[in-house]
Amino acid sequence: MEDFHSKLINPSEKTILFPLPLQTEKPTKILECDEKTPDAHVPRDSRLIRLTRVHPFNCEAPLSVLYDSGFITPTELWFVRNHGAVPE
Repeated sequence: MEDFHSKLINPSEKTILFPLPLQTEKPTKILECDEKTPDAHVPRDSRLIRLTRVHPFNCEAPLSVLYDSGFITPTELWFVRNHGAVPE
């Protein structure tokens, strides 16, 4: 425990205390369920859990993915909730 605290106090050492998860690929294709929505031009990750069916897009990342990534939301699963149109 003392070694851990000394590394926090002395950041000059190049030690990774909490390794970041590996980055996966960004989604590139439009999902079939999004094809007839106003924001159909936005590719989305199929792992997202949709809370409001298809539209408006309101979702969350699966707990298993968050757990595997050290409870840091992976970039491709992060989104901003928006009540307006998504710009193209």
